[in-house]
Amino acid sequence: MKTKTSPISASSADSAGSVDLSYPNDDLQQLIQEITQYQPKETQTPFKGNCLLLTADQRFFVFCSVEGRVAILDRITGEIINDVLLPGGGLYSIAFYQNETYVFSGGKDTVIRQFLLKDFSLVAQFKGHTEKISEIMFSPDEKWMYSCSDDGTVRIWDMSQESVSFIMYKHDDRALSMDMARDGTILVTGGADKVVKVCDLTEKKLITTITGPTNSVWEISINKAKTMIAAGDNDGVAWIWKFETWEVLHKLQGHSKRVSCLDFIDNDARIVTASNDGSVRIWDLTKNMNPVIMERHTNWIKSMLISPDEEYIFTISEDYKLISWKILPARNEIKLVGHTSNIYNTLYSLKRNVFLTNANDKMVIKWDPYAQKKLHQWDHKDGIYAMCMTADEKYVIACTAGKEMYFLNLDTHESIQFDYCKDDLDQSLKPIIKAIIATPDNKYIITGDTAFRLTVREYQDPTGGADLPIKYIFRKQTNTVWSLAVNSDSSIIFSGSEDATIVMYSLIEWAPIATLEGHTKKVKCLSVSKDDRILISGSWDSTFRIWSIPKRTCLKEFTYHTGAINQIYFPNTENYFIVASTDCTVSFWNMRDYNFITQLKYNDLCLALTLTPDEKVLIVVEKEFVYLRENPMMNNEFAIYGTGSNQYKLIDYAYRLINGKPEPHDPILDKYIFTPTLTNMAHLYAYFNHPDLLSSAFDNGVSLLNSKNQKNPLSIAINKDYIDCVYSTLNYLKTKVSNDPYAMLFFENDLIDLNKRGISLLDEVYDVLLIKGTEEWLPKFCSSNNRLPKIIGSFHLDPDPTDFLPAESFKAENVAGSGKAINFYYSAISLDMELGSSGSIAFMNSVVNCSNQDIYRTQLVKEILDKKWQKIWWFVVLESLFYWSYLLTFTIYIVNFVGEGGYLALPFFFNEVLMFYEIYQVASGGWMYFSDYWNYIDISSLALFNAYAFSIWSGDIDPTGNKLNTILVVITLLAFIRGISYFTVWQETRYMINLLAVVFIHMIPFLILLFYTTITFALLLYAYESDPSLDFITFLENSYTLNLGGIETDGYDSMDWVIFGLSTLVNPIVMLNLLIAILGDSFNDVQDNQEIADKKELASIILDIELLMSWKWKSNKKTFLQICSEEKIDAISSWNGKKKDLEVTLDTLTETLKRNYRNMQKSVDSATAAFEELKNKLDGKEKKKEGEEEEKKEEKEKTEEEKKKEEEEKKSIKEKMMQKEEDLLKKIKACYEKFSQLEKIASEVITEQRPGD
Repeated sequence: MKTKTSPISASSADSAGSVDLSYPNDDLQQLIQEITQYQPKETQTPFKGNCLLLTADQRFFVFCSVEGRVAILDRITGEIINDVLLPGGGLYSIAFYQNETYVFSGGKDTVIRQFLLKDFSLVAQFKGHTEKISEIMFSPDEKWMYSCSDDGTVRIWDMSQESVSFIMYKHDDRALSMDMARDGTILVTGGADKVVKVCDLTEKKLITTITGPTNSVWEISINKAKTMIAAGDNDGVAWIWKFETWEVLHKLQGHSKRVSCLDFIDNDARIVTASNDGSVRIWDLTKNMNPVIMERHTNWIKSMLISPDEEYIFTISEDYKLISWKILPARNEIKLVGHTSNIYNTLYSLKRNVFLTNANDKMVIKWDPYAQKKLHQWDHKDGIYAMCMTADEKYVIACTAGKEMYFLNLDTHESIQFDYCKDDLDQSLKPIIKAIIATPDNKYIITGDTAFRLTVREYQDPTGGADLPIKYIFRKQTNTVWSLAVNSDSSIIFSGSEDATIVMYSLIEWAPIATLEGHTKKVKCLSVSKDDRILISGSWDSTFRIWSIPKRTCLKEFTYHTGAINQIYFPNTENYFIVASTDCTVSFWNMRDYNFITQLKYNDLCLALTLTPDEKVLIVVEKEFVYLRENPMMNNEFAIYGTGSNQYKLIDYAYRLINGKPEPHDPILDKYIFTPTLTNMAHLYAYFNHPDLLSSAFDNGVSLLNSKNQKNPLSIAINKDYIDCVYSTLNYLKTKVSNDPYAMLFFENDLIDLNKRGISLLDEVYDVLLIKGTEEWLPKFCSSNNRLPKIIGSFHLDPDPTDFLPAESFKAENVAGSGKAINFYYSAISLDMELGSSGSIAFMNSVVNCSNQDIYRTQLVKEILDKKWQKIWWFVVLESLFYWSYLLTFTIYIVNFVGEGGYLALPFFFNEVLMFYEIYQVASGGWMYFSDYWNYIDISSLALFNAYAFSIWSGDIDPTGNKLNTILVVITLLAFIRGISYFTVWQETRYMINLLAVVFIHMIPFLILLFYTTITFALLLYAYESDPSLDFITFLENSYTLNLGGIETDGYDSMDWVIFGLSTLVNPIVMLNLLIAILGDSFNDVQDNQEIADKKELASIILDIELLMSWKWKSNKKTFLQICSEEKIDAISSWNGKKKDLEVTLDTLTETLKRNYRNMQKSVDSATAAFEELKNKLDGKEKKKEGEEEEKKEEKEKTEEEKKKEEEEKKSIKEKMMQKEEDLLKKIKACYEKFSQLEKIASEVITEQRPGD
């Protein structure tokens, strides 16, 4: 049915289930809000809808059916207001009249009827057609009504005279569709005769008959500007013709069934089509891009409306559904036309804010990207193959296929020709330049040509005929040079060739440096990062590679694209890079971890690209056209980017997930991202706790993205305590990091939160975070005079050997015979290693308080602690010596000068320094200071000392009295208890302090029980005596001394002796044995966890010192931890770590052997059964033959030779089967014996103590 524009605005959009946006700055809440807004809203209809209207107040839908029913639906409540059966049978068209007072209907019985809308009472009938009526509509002034019918006629009705109509024209078959221009001057109709007829209503005559469709035209539409006519046919094709010339502008194919509805939107830049295949498609008519597909209906779509603000589409279908769709924003893309053949390059002038293109059509064009227009065009005699810009951006240098070079002035547009072959020694070569570049210092112009050469010329301003003398010619490659790049200081040039190699040349030593190999076809493009560390190459083998320039080796290869790589582009921010390919895509990649972000799909070859300086506009060359569009990485509006046309499918899928009704994983949807949040489905899987879907997405290679606010699936799962999603992500990363060391960079900001959660998998994560360098370019030996290990921090993940030792240390002549075998290790994430920085303190605090203490066994944590300890140990030692000096002076005072104020000055001085130190710790550490119980002892001890000193000096209190002596005792106790902690500075005494702490902790329950039993037996004795004059304290003292071996039994009678016996049995004997057991358990605990306790104490000391370094709070600087050590570091795992690994290995081996044993038993059982079956068959055969011989003695007997042969065969089969069974049994027995031996040995090894314990 006819698609008509409806006066609905965004303000009256459908209201759906709202989402609580508790965190407005949260990426995921923002995304949920957007998805909810764009989710199609369904309303059930009481019958199969056929036509759809919306009242002017946007409150009510009116629709009808082929059964003749018409209904009114309240959009707000979803309730049916009215549902009536109109006379005349099936309805095919309805229309409002006179401000919705009336509604007209036309349908199956050839009569047009007029009804009052409020009650559907019949007002009038209009007769004239002889077949069913397909369409009715009114002129803008409502003076005329137009209709078309299956009788082939198109009629006009005078509304001032009832049932007065005239036939305007006829189709040769059924007239199926009709539309009118907005101003009422043009009427167009389509029919089953496969044509479109155009009628001028002013002149009352046919203008033209348009042909083209090969089947019935079921829908027709005129755009607002009357410049295009669109028609939908029964083959699922939408045709668009240019008005007046009637040429075909577009033939849109994609629907699998009849196009039933269509209309123009976005100032005629897009067209919406609906079909009997149940889908709605939005086609971009200016960009020639794939349509956006909206699939929700399950049956024919019969009618469609578009709101006047073009934000909503409404469709009604035979599936009993009315759906409201919010239209996704159109891509803001501009197409620039100027070239007539493939464009080769784009350049951007930052100083002039213009970009330039060159093509094989002999033109170089200068464009204004903001005005979207061509500013100037330089024409040449031949196609332009290569182009570059001088460093001062004054000239563009263009090289033609005719072996000419031109300097094009960007200001005056002057073109200066230069003959670059005139000074060539071999004039017969006449090579064609395929690549050209200017060095950043503006000293040289470098060209690559078909003569396999790299020619370096000294640059001079060409004005006035200045020459470009040749400085040097490199001849290293064996085929045409196609690409060039240069580093920022103009010291190294890179060239890519047809021979698939990349050669690095020094412009200082004027010699080749290295040849980079790996590509299999032409190296078409090269790009160097701004920091000169990374080179990215793109090849016609469809791959691009990332190379380390300092190491001259390939870090990673990408096989994502299926077409040739034509350009690699680094934005100024260098957070990402962009790749253009002939597979018609432009892809975006994270520069830090090299993860795929998203891609844009085009309809033709993507040959070049660039960005505007603000990076907001992406300029892409698609063959001969230039497209300007928003850069997805900088887009601040909601949009969905990715391959294909499944945006609405993604919205629907995400919406169901949000509302707790997830569907099975769809791998296609993992490739899309949402902007401006820069999120994908993995974020939503984690946010709504679906570890199964998250794992499936990881298996499908979903992009590991950090959102705009640095949220990723792992951080989301951690913050929401979804442990299964945390495990799912970490297990995936653990697997991926073995092949991709950059994978862990994805979550480096989440490590502190992981430490706080202390999950059981954390130690395994730390294990894989320290990677052993196996790269070929890493040296395996160094000279023996180097002290190892060396631990450094680097801003780059991959280690550089020269950061550890001088390059001479790795030379063959220095390591031959006496060199050390070495290994390199590096952390897979960068860490806050700057002592005193807020990041380092936060990390150390999370390590100290981590509940998974197995992380202290991991090598990475050990190396972190060791590196930090090396920087602060001297301060800790000085702190300890100072405190012991305090204890020494205090001890001297107590022993020799107690009560004498003059001798108290020296310990008082130490006390005040320590007091100031504590105050400083409070100021620098804040609340963290009070989390350490030692600090409470410090404060108490130092404060009491001040009170004691001032009391002595004031003379108000007797210096030798009990009050001050009591204070002195408390001070002494606290001071010396605190002194114990300083023994943890040395690893040798740290073990004993740990043991002491564990014993004390384990003793607390014992002392409670001892106190309880002591009171119990004291009460028993006291109760037995029943003498109120006796003091209970005396009985309590006796009970306590009994625990210590004191025995006082004078005057005991028999009952006293019973109580005494029980008391001596329980307290001195049982309790003593219990104490011994506790001490033994404490020793074992400390023994088993000695390494953990040692490292944890070390971490606490480091944290305490870092808290003092408040001046470095803002000195956050993340670096990768890198280690160069002798090869024996491979044996650095602790005994308990080995023990743990061995236990895991044994468990795995046990299960494997048991499984193999079971499988072998099954094989034996099968073989035995087969043997028995064969044996039975042979025995049966023998018995049968014996019976036959007895019954048929007259038959001819077999010869002796045949019998003998048969017997031998049977015997052979039996022997083979028996031998096979015997062999299998032997193997099983041997395997089981080995298993038993291995299990016994492994058990012994596990329980064996480490040597020296």
